[in-house]
Amino acid sequence: MAKDTEKLIRQLSLISYLMAERRPVTALEIRRDVEGYSGMNEDAFARRFYADRSELESLRIALTVDRPTDGAAEQENYSLRPENFHLPAIAFSDKELAALQTALSLLDGEFAYAEPLRLALQQITWGRPSPLRAPEQQSVALGITASAGGQEFSARLAKVETAIFRNKTITFDYYTMERDEVGARRVDPYHLLFQGGQFYLLGYAHERKAVRVFRLSRIRGKVSYATKAEHDFRRPADFDPRSYANRADWQLGEERGVAEVLISERIAWQVERHFGRYGEIRGEDGECVFVTAYSSPRGIISWVLGLGANARLLAPEELLGEFERRLELLQARHRESPVAAQEPVPVGAGARITGAVPRTRGCWVQRN
Repeated sequence: MAKDTEKLIRQLSLISYLMAERRPVTALEIRRDVEGYSGMNEDAFARRFYADRSELESLRIALTVDRPTDGAAEQENYSLRPENFHLPAIAFSDKELAALQTALSLLDGEFAYAEPLRLALQQITWGRPSPLRAPEQQSVALGITASAGGQEFSARLAKVETAIFRNKTITFDYYTMERDEVGARRVDPYHLLFQGGQFYLLGYAHERKAVRVFRLSRIRGKVSYATKAEHDFRRPADFDPRSYANRADWQLGEERGVAEVLISERIAWQVERHFGRYGEIRGEDGECVFVTAYSSPRGIISWVLGLGANARLLAPEELLGEFERRLELLQARHRESPVAAQEPVPVGAGARITGAVPRTRGCWVQRN
């Protein structure tokens, strides 16, 4: 965990603790009960606690120090008066509190900023009983998870984001799905993109000597800095991450060709609405054809297969060959399924699309 994150967690924990106690507490109690201090020895705690108090005071969050006057006690007492750090009361309904508690349960430990989120939600709901623990809710069991890769993925995401901020070259092992192999990569990270439920890293790949896209879920092991220098590179002024934000999943990378997909009238309107900006809808000889550039043959083939009998790949030839190969692989892997086989519905490159109803932009699909 980065030092700045550790400091933020300590200071938020200290503020939350003092606001909740509402009484003067000793340094020993703070060291024992406040997250971030408990693992320190006495000298380290004294240094960190003094530094945190000074930084909070610079932010106008001043701790009140009560020193003994009669000599009967040797320890100072610390408190945080409402007038030194006061926010207007926030009223939450039981449903809103339940939503916050659920979000905390689902996200804690599952992404890079889980700890600050937990402390923020904890401070918001402090002093209010959780509706999820009410007697009438005791029979309800929460059995869902929202893992985006777990703690290892969260640490990897935080390291990449820090490297982008500091302009640090990183190294990692990366699994290439099309070649089914893991190889070392050395990358100057430029930008993080979240699309389709996945994080993608945009950066200059030293092995390819060009900008490439890496999906974080395919990184294996730890992400490391390539050097001990303060900065390793400067992002090019002409690099625009917004151009990647307007691409489909199959377009994240260097363009390799243009695909033509025949779309049935049943879903033509849906393809036009959701994917029209990634290509062009053409009407030729009474048919509706979706034309889109692609960088990942696997990605565009997966999309066409997902549409089932409602789509048929028309071109180019090299993509048709890869489509047939993957279709045969799917059939081979499912041939020995224990489920009783039914008459298959033809899909993909050899399928015939039926239905003849005119759609938007003059597109038709010819009835066969």
